[in-house]
Amino acid sequence: IGESHLKLTLSDGAGPGLDAILFGAFDGPLGPALENSGHRRFHLAGRLELNHWNGRTRVQLRVEDAAAV
Repeated sequence: IGESHLKLTLSDGAGPGLDAILFGAFDGPLGPALENSGHRRFHLAGRLELNHWNGRTRVQLRVEDAAAV
């Protein structure tokens, strides 16, 4: 996904994951923090939206902010 975007799959391990995307992720410290987080937990803020791609429609979270727990 573009050089400055970060695509994530969010999961609590109990069910299917939720796709998430952070546009402009590497324009600041948030993208690298999430990319290098390993399995640490984060509180995420954002909004749910429909992602229409390749003939499919899926719900995804557009991440706007995050904080390590």
